[in-house]
Amino acid sequence: MKYIYLLIACVSMSCSPIATFPPIETEAATKFGDAALKPVPRVMAVIIKYAHEHYGWTDEIVFNLPKGVGQKAYALVNAMLTNATPMTSNDQSAYHIIELRMRGFSAEADVVYPTRSGDYQMATLRLHTSAFDPWKVTHDRVWAVPYESPSFTYPKDKVAEASNKTP
Repeated sequence: MKYIYLLIACVSMSCSPIATFPPIETEAATKFGDAALKPVPRVMAVIIKYAHEHYGWTDEIVFNLPKGVGQKAYALVNAMLTNATPMTSNDQSAYHIIELRMRGFSAEADVVYPTRSGDYQMATLRLHTSAFDPWKVTHDRVWAVPYESPSFTYPKDKVAEASNKTP
């Protein structure tokens, strides 16, 4: 009986959504694809941290999440990163998660990052986890094609709210 409880505990701790951000699944599938649900914010934070450590050249991290990701997911990702802020203006140089594809214990993400010259490049990162291991990047591929800086996707009503709070 104790093995059944252990199996149930392991399965419930390691459940990962099968989703893509921005959503491309059917309407019924997108109901389960909330970016604020675990482990999606953790995976996004790992992606941004990895991109900053491997491709970054500044101390500050400005990040942009996939289109359609809400304020709650931004807050959760921001809380997991140090010295980071969400992108709230197209004038900011930022790390952009263009797309995140999660399938159980593996994930793949396309990340656009700034270079020292002011251009942007894209990398595809593969991540993996298990029931007892944290999410980590297992493979990355940098594409040697320049990329346009995407527009920020932070909820516009929250940008206006933040700008009203500045003294």
